[in-house]
Amino acid sequence: MYQWQFFILLYVEARIQAQTTVILNFFFFYNFQNIAPNYFTFYR
Repeated sequence: MYQWQFFILLYVEARIQAQTTVILNFFFFYNFQNIAPNYFTFYR
């Protein structure tokens, strides 16, 4: 029983970490898309 709980906790933690990394990647990509055009037009 303890082993099953341990594996379920590992699985849930892996899922949570994957979700947070996807959200962070999307957040940084969205910010870069908003910042990059202004940056390039400012230095052109």
